[in-house]
Amino acid sequence: MFLLSLTIIQFSPPLLDEIQPDSSGYMYPTQNRQTLYYLLITLLNKIGINIILFQKVLLSFSISSIVIFIARKTSIFLGLVTYSLIIFNTYYISYSKTILPESILFSLLNLAIIYLFEERKNSLIIFSLICGTMASLKPVGILLSLVLFMIFLIKNKKKKNLFIF
Repeated sequence: MFLLSLTIIQFSPPLLDEIQPDSSGYMYPTQNRQTLYYLLITLLNKIGINIILFQKVLLSFSISSIVIFIARKTSIFLGLVTYSLIIFNTYYISYSKTILPESILFSLLNLAIIYLFEERKNSLIIFSLICGTMASLKPVGILLSLVLFMIFLIKNKKKKNLFIF
Protein backbone atom coordinates (compact mmCIF):
# COMPACT_ATOMS: atom_id res chain seq x y z
CA MET A 1 0.00 0.00 0.00
CA PHE A 2 2.90 2.34 0.80
CA LEU A 3 4.50 1.79 -2.62
CA LEU A 4 1.16 2.19 -4.38
CA SER A 5 0.56 5.46 -2.52
CA LEU A 6 4.04 6.73 -3.32
CA THR A 7 3.58 5.83 -7.00
CA ILE A 8 0.20 7.57 -7.21
CA ILE A 9 1.57 10.66 -5.49
CA GLN A 10 4.65 10.67 -7.72
CA PHE A 11 2.68 10.47 -10.98
CA SER A 12 -0.34 12.55 -10.05
CA PRO A 13 -0.58 15.94 -11.72
CA PRO A 14 0.74 18.79 -9.57
CA LEU A 15 -1.71 21.60 -8.89
CA LEU A 16 1.01 23.87 -7.52
CA ASP A 17 4.52 24.74 -8.68
CA GLU A 18 7.40 23.46 -6.56
CA ILE A 19 8.23 27.01 -5.48
CA GLN A 20 5.29 29.09 -4.23
CA PRO A 21 5.32 32.77 -3.23
CA ASP A 22 5.42 31.65 0.44
CA SER A 23 8.23 29.11 -0.13
CA SER A 24 11.07 31.59 0.32
CA GLY A 25 9.78 32.36 3.81
CA TYR A 26 10.29 28.71 4.69
CA MET A 27 13.58 28.14 2.84
CA TYR A 28 15.33 31.01 4.60
CA PRO A 29 14.87 31.99 8.25
CA THR A 30 12.51 34.92 8.72
CA GLN A 31 10.67 36.38 11.67
CA ASN A 32 7.33 35.79 9.97
CA ARG A 33 7.63 31.99 9.81
CA GLN A 34 8.19 29.28 12.35
CA THR A 35 11.64 27.77 11.95
CA LEU A 36 10.97 24.03 12.25
CA TYR A 37 10.35 23.58 8.50
CA TYR A 38 13.50 25.58 7.69
CA LEU A 39 15.50 23.42 10.11
CA LEU A 40 14.08 20.27 8.51
CA ILE A 41 15.04 21.49 5.02
CA THR A 42 18.55 22.32 6.27
CA LEU A 43 18.96 18.93 7.97
CA LEU A 44 17.72 17.03 4.93
CA ASN A 45 20.04 19.03 2.63
CA LYS A 46 23.01 18.15 4.86
CA ILE A 47 22.27 14.43 4.58
CA GLY A 48 21.45 14.68 0.86
CA ILE A 49 17.68 14.15 0.87
CA ASN A 50 15.38 16.39 -1.12
CA ILE A 51 12.54 17.90 0.95
CA ILE A 52 10.03 17.06 -1.81
CA LEU A 53 11.02 13.38 -1.74
CA PHE A 54 10.82 13.39 2.07
CA GLN A 55 7.33 14.90 1.97
CA LYS A 56 6.13 12.33 -0.59
CA VAL A 57 7.49 9.42 1.46
CA LEU A 58 6.08 10.77 4.74
CA LEU A 59 2.65 11.42 3.20
CA SER A 60 2.61 7.95 1.62
CA PHE A 61 3.55 6.40 4.96
CA SER A 62 0.89 8.35 6.88
CA ILE A 63 -1.84 7.57 4.34
CA SER A 64 -0.98 3.87 4.40
CA SER A 65 -0.85 3.88 8.18
CA ILE A 66 -4.21 5.55 8.71
CA VAL A 67 -5.90 3.33 6.12
CA ILE A 68 -4.51 0.17 7.73
CA PHE A 69 -5.56 1.48 11.14
CA ILE A 70 -9.11 2.20 9.94
CA ALA A 71 -9.36 -1.18 8.19
CA ARG A 72 -8.14 -2.95 11.35
CA LYS A 73 -10.49 -1.08 13.70
CA THR A 74 -13.59 -1.09 11.47
CA SER A 75 -13.65 -2.97 8.16
CA ILE A 76 -11.55 -3.50 5.07
CA PHE A 77 -14.29 -1.88 2.99
CA LEU A 78 -14.17 1.32 5.04
CA GLY A 79 -10.36 1.26 4.80
CA LEU A 80 -10.55 1.04 1.00
CA VAL A 81 -13.12 3.83 0.83
CA THR A 82 -10.90 5.99 3.04
CA TYR A 83 -7.87 5.19 0.89
CA SER A 84 -9.71 6.13 -2.29
CA LEU A 85 -10.99 9.39 -0.82
CA ILE A 86 -7.52 10.42 0.35
CA ILE A 87 -5.26 9.22 -2.46
CA PHE A 88 -7.45 10.51 -5.29
CA ASN A 89 -7.80 13.94 -3.69
CA THR A 90 -5.33 15.71 -5.95
CA TYR A 91 -5.46 18.90 -3.91
CA TYR A 92 -4.53 17.02 -0.71
CA ILE A 93 -1.59 15.14 -2.19
CA SER A 94 -0.33 18.00 -4.38
CA TYR A 95 1.15 19.80 -1.36
CA SER A 96 3.78 17.07 -1.13
CA LYS A 97 5.22 18.39 -4.41
CA THR A 98 5.86 21.94 -3.22
CA ILE A 99 8.08 23.60 -0.65
CA LEU A 100 5.44 24.35 1.94
CA PRO A 101 4.90 22.66 5.33
CA GLU A 102 1.27 21.69 4.62
CA SER A 103 2.14 18.19 3.43
CA ILE A 104 4.09 17.45 6.61
CA LEU A 105 1.25 18.92 8.67
CA PHE A 106 -1.26 16.65 6.88
CA SER A 107 1.00 13.65 7.45
CA LEU A 108 1.42 14.44 11.13
CA LEU A 109 -2.33 14.90 11.50
CA ASN A 110 -2.90 11.43 10.02
CA LEU A 111 -0.38 9.93 12.43
CA ALA A 112 -1.75 11.87 15.42
CA ILE A 113 -5.22 10.48 14.78
CA ILE A 114 -3.82 6.95 14.73
CA TYR A 115 -1.95 7.39 18.01
CA LEU A 116 -4.89 9.19 19.61
CA PHE A 117 -7.01 6.07 19.28
CA GLU A 118 -4.23 3.47 19.57
CA GLU A 119 -4.30 1.48 22.79
CA ARG A 120 -0.61 0.56 22.99
CA LYS A 121 1.78 1.39 25.80
CA ASN A 122 3.87 4.15 24.18
CA SER A 123 1.15 5.57 21.91
CA LEU A 124 0.43 8.48 24.28
CA ILE A 125 4.04 9.65 24.23
CA ILE A 126 4.22 9.43 20.45
CA PHE A 127 0.85 11.23 20.16
CA SER A 128 2.15 14.03 22.37
CA LEU A 129 5.35 14.41 20.35
CA ILE A 130 3.39 14.54 17.10
CA CYS A 131 1.04 17.21 18.51
CA GLY A 132 4.03 19.25 19.66
CA THR A 133 5.64 18.98 16.23
CA MET A 134 2.40 20.05 14.56
CA ALA A 135 2.19 23.08 16.85
CA SER A 136 5.82 23.96 16.02
CA LEU A 137 5.34 23.59 12.29
CA LYS A 138 2.58 26.10 11.55
CA PRO A 139 0.32 28.37 13.61
CA VAL A 140 -2.73 26.32 12.58
CA GLY A 141 -0.93 23.31 14.05
CA ILE A 142 -1.46 24.85 17.48
CA LEU A 143 -5.21 24.85 16.94
CA LEU A 144 -5.18 21.31 15.55
CA SER A 145 -3.14 20.12 18.54
CA LEU A 146 -5.56 21.77 20.96
CA VAL A 147 -8.52 20.08 19.26
CA LEU A 148 -6.75 16.72 19.42
CA PHE A 149 -5.89 17.39 23.06
CA MET A 150 -9.55 18.07 23.87
CA ILE A 151 -10.55 14.83 22.14
CA PHE A 152 -7.89 13.10 24.20
CA LEU A 153 -9.30 14.60 27.42
CA ILE A 154 -12.81 13.46 26.55
CA LYS A 155 -11.58 10.00 25.55
CA ASN A 156 -9.27 9.47 28.55
CA LYS A 157 -10.33 10.72 31.91
CA LYS A 158 -7.45 8.98 33.68
CA LYS A 159 -5.21 11.42 35.56
CA LYS A 160 -2.09 9.35 34.89
CA ASN A 161 -2.47 9.70 31.12
CA LEU A 162 -3.32 13.37 31.42
CA PHE A 163 -0.11 13.99 33.39
CA ILE A 164 2.00 12.19 30.77
CA PHE A 165 0.40 14.24 27.98
